[in-house]
Amino acid sequence: MEHMWKIDNFINTVEKNLTNANRFQKIFCMTKLERELIDEMGSYELLDIVGKFIDEIFEEDYNRLISKDDIEKLPYIIYVGFYILSELVKKINNKGD
Repeated sequence: MEHMWKIDNFINTVEKNLTNANRFQKIFCMTKLERELIDEMGSYELLDIVGKFIDEIFEEDYNRLISKDDIEKLPYIIYVGFYILSELVKKINNKGD
């Protein structure tokens, strides 16, 4: 995968700001105002920074498609976003309560 060192560095940096799955869910249930008052990352914040990161490392017209086996082709940036989020979710789930 292209840009792998940037992606791994991003994942490791973001992991430091993640909490456990129970707290992550509680943050998700907060209102926007409540989330703005705390210094913790919830799902909206996580999706926002992942989107910004992808925007930073890929040019706007980057539209290369990937295909694995005979699965429908996906834009590479969708694959990268999925990879990043799946790795971060694993890290959230591995944190103790």
